[in-house]
Amino acid sequence: MNTTRSAHATAAAATSSSSRLSNNWKYEVFLSSGDDTRTTFTDHLFSALSDAGINTFVDHQLRREEHIQSELDGEIEGSRIAIVVFSKKYAESGCCLRELSKIMREGKVVYPIFYDVDPSQVRKQSGSFGEAFRKHEGQEDPNEVEQWRNDLKACADVSGRNLKTTADGREALFIQNVVWGHHRTNKNQRLANKSVNHSVGIPRRVGQSSLLYFFFFVFFPGRSRSLPP
Repeated sequence: MNTTRSAHATAAAATSSSSRLSNNWKYEVFLSSGDDTRTTFTDHLFSALSDAGINTFVDHQLRREEHIQSELDGEIEGSRIAIVVFSKKYAESGCCLRELSKIMREGKVVYPIFYDVDPSQVRKQSGSFGEAFRKHEGQEDPNEVEQWRNDLKACADVSGRNLKTTADGREALFIQNVVWGHHRTNKNQRLANKSVNHSVGIPRRVGQSSLLYFFFFVFFPGRSRSLPP
């Protein structure tokens, strides 16, 4: 299955009904992350999204409680798009992996961020992801573990951002790029306006670095108009 094409199709469906459903979403963004970035990078990203007026749910708001999977599932269902922060310890958490599987089953527009890990490690479950899965395989249901592997590969195949190759590794600038995108050209704006006005699907060739900006321009046009020049 072409996961990038699937993500584009999901975005197109959301675009065509964005105005009709604008009041039906509880959150604009569901933010998923591991424990190792919860109080650092993810917290800063959450603050930046909130400061931009983007209503965001971050998964650790419920993570410390017991029996929260159903609550997390509900928050995912009520969110328009998902941002997943893949870090070295992300795959250690069964809760994170179940979150990801729910995001993928729901067909959400998903935007992966690779924080101090290479996309190939997520895709192939190597490095710290491989270590985490060796533990899961001895403790968790084999069918669920296999599903986690498939969902990680599918998500890693979607265009996203890699901290090591973006903004010279500067986290503050990287976060700005994630929230707003740094390719805000007239061409992208015309493309987004055409999709909003005519409810057409997203073209296959949307630049990787402009993908999230496209999402926000289409889904949250009011925020886009407040972007700095």
